[in-house]
Amino acid sequence: KTLIVFCHSNPEKSVQNQKLLQKANQITNVTILNVYEKYHSQHFVMTEEQIKHDADLLLTHDKIIFQFPLYFANIPPCGRMWQDQVLMVHGFTENKLKGKMLGSVITANSPISVLDNPHVFGPKENIAWPIRCISKFMMMGYSEPLFFCPDTAEETVLKEYTQYIQ
Repeated sequence: KTLIVFCHSNPEKSVQNQKLLQKANQITNVTILNVYEKYHSQHFVMTEEQIKHDADLLLTHDKIIFQFPLYFANIPPCGRMWQDQVLMVHGFTENKLKGKMLGSVITANSPISVLDNPHVFGPKENIAWPIRCISKFMMMGYSEPLFFCPDTAEETVLKEYTQYIQ
């Protein structure tokens, strides 16, 4: 089972993410947690019950994917706040996620050549370095990030995405 932790503050304006989520909704054993939609009205301050619910989602899935648009070389604030509240509770620092897989699907409005420019980010994989660190800290397996940019063919994107999240 795969859990997609979707972190986007304006998903209705993201053509890329709309298509990806439509595809994810067609796949069995995929759960989508829309962090912004679920928690923005309460300014991302989660109740203990909400934290436990989301923590239980992590425990009941084998693969966790953070899906987000690139915001200044990072995950959007809603994703970071969710990580701070959910990942640091319920014994996750005691290796309860050990052996599960962690990955990221990153959309960007820049061409892939900009993301891979050594004078900007270095190798584009560096963008997901904080997620790699989470995987190491939690003793999880790690999948290299999947990037989708405007210059990526839609057919290729959807095929790679389907393989990545299954």
